[in-house]
Amino acid sequence: MPATVVERARCDARELGRVDGDGLAVAKPTQTIPARVRAAVVARDHGRCRVPGCRASRWVEVHHVRPRAQGGPHTMANLVSLCGGHHDAVHAGRLKITRSASGEVVFTHADGRPYGAPPRPRDERDEPVTAAVRVDRTDAAQAELSLARRIERSMRPVTRR
Repeated sequence: MPATVVERARCDARELGRVDGDGLAVAKPTQTIPARVRAAVVARDHGRCRVPGCRASRWVEVHHVRPRAQGGPHTMANLVSLCGGHHDAVHAGRLKITRSASGEVVFTHADGRPYGAPPRPRDERDEPVTAAVRVDRTDAAQAELSLARRIERSMRPVTRR
């Protein structure tokens, strides 16, 4: 199983115990986050996803801001409610969640922009400009110029010979 799937499952999972069928009684499923802590986090977050602008309130999951694999505890300060889509975005690396010095939850895009900020123009990105991008820009400029010429021609008065 891929590590990302395991990490995602461990974040907000139920532990089933042994299921190998060796005849032993299977333990009752338990939450990795204590039920009272989970309920308190969801209540604090008003039963909604905490990502700015998201109003999702169904299938809200609880996410560890500091991952469990890095020693993140099951405390309210380390937990936040997220909808499934934003939870997947965090584990896929498209959304980052941190805490500010004051303890506020801070959401940023993978490239460091504050969540909700428009994408940076291509020229300001850290990506190197390749020859293919230059060709695309040249082609686009040519297309705009040829479109402008066609419009200009269509606006000229028609002269009859």
